[in-house]
Amino acid sequence: MPIIVREHLEMITQKHGHRLVPPPLIADMFAMSIRAFDDAIANDVLELFPGGLSSLSGLSDSQIQEVLDDQLSGGLNYTKARLCMYGTTALVALVDPDHTNLWLANLGDCQGRTLSVTMLFIVATDF
Repeated sequence: MPIIVREHLEMITQKHGHRLVPPPLIADMFAMSIRAFDDAIANDVLELFPGGLSSLSGLSDSQIQEVLDDQLSGGLNYTKARLCMYGTTALVALVDPDHTNLWLANLGDCQGRTLSVTMLFIVATDF
């Protein structure tokens, strides 16, 4: 499970103490944490440029390349840019302890499929 998803889940369970967290609230938290995960990847790259996104229009291609192409000095900037440019795919499933609720969240070009087996047939649902 991505750290940011776990942190959101821990926060919501601590807020509710020993009370049951309503499933719709967990669904909202799950969606929010996946969006935060995606935003964190983009922000890692934007933080390389003082002034963020708005400052990029004032830089030449060679200036941007100079910031991003740091492979000779460790490649941290290059790694961040590569992750952002090539994208990230995540499919995360969360099941409550009683196995009565299932939440799926996806990021990028992946799909989840739930299967429910009954005595007569299999039901499949794509997400």
